[in-house]
Amino acid sequence: MPHNDHPARLRTPADPNRDRDRDRLEMVPVLPDGWRMRDRSRSEADALGLLGFAQSSGTGLDVVWLSPEPRTEHLRSMDELIDAATARCSAA
Repeated sequence: MPHNDHPARLRTPADPNRDRDRDRLEMVPVLPDGWRMRDRSRSEADALGLLGFAQSSGTGLDVVWLSPEPRTEHLRSMDELIDAATARCSAA
């Protein structure tokens, strides 16, 4: 079996809502090691659609969330970042 940081995901049934919410997430590279995150279900002109920015650090990813309220967070992996951003999409 290939190495997987989250082997439980292999045994978890597919969740159609999670897949739909992940389809709403857009991650655009803005630096060699940074991304802008946006909720695709909102128009480009809607400021609430801009979720935040993330940048790789030596120990994971530093995130500045803009929506629903400004805050910073440090995450350990890209999977954690995608899950956190997807949760923000599904909360909208």
